[in-house]
Amino acid sequence: MRMPFPEVGFLNLEADDGVIEVYRVTSSDYNLYEDEGLRWLTVYCRAEEKVLPPETENPEPWIEINIPFGVTTKAEMTQGARFSSVAYDETFGGNLTNIYWFSHSGFESPVIEVVSMHNTTATLRIQGERYDCPVTVCAAFELNPERKRSFT
Repeated sequence: MRMPFPEVGFLNLEADDGVIEVYRVTSSDYNLYEDEGLRWLTVYCRAEEKVLPPETENPEPWIEINIPFGVTTKAEMTQGARFSSVAYDETFGGNLTNIYWFSHSGFESPVIEVVSMHNTTATLRIQGERYDCPVTVCAAFELNPERKRSFT
């Protein structure tokens, strides 16, 4: 079951016990670039501010998603565009996603939807899973030409 999307600027994580934890996204960026014969979309966000429930620990979760495309694929950040990936693919060097929330794990079945574009700022809705528990993000992501895949 998917959680409803949070308001813009929030990351929601459902724990094993069904409790939904809500964090305010404090930094988020993306880059669409070419590297070694592939085009890549890399999306990153960090959520350092815990909103709900306030009485539990704050592990300051973060997410990185890397989506490879063929160099001839026309991948553009336009309103309505949707991108999906997998957490691991040996063809592309192993791990393509990471989510940190108390520990590192793959961000399973990520789907990224471009809700709107304004100049180089993309409002993105992201959904996926961490250990079969839903994760949703909705935030404004700034173009960052320095952002690249940070792990393999």
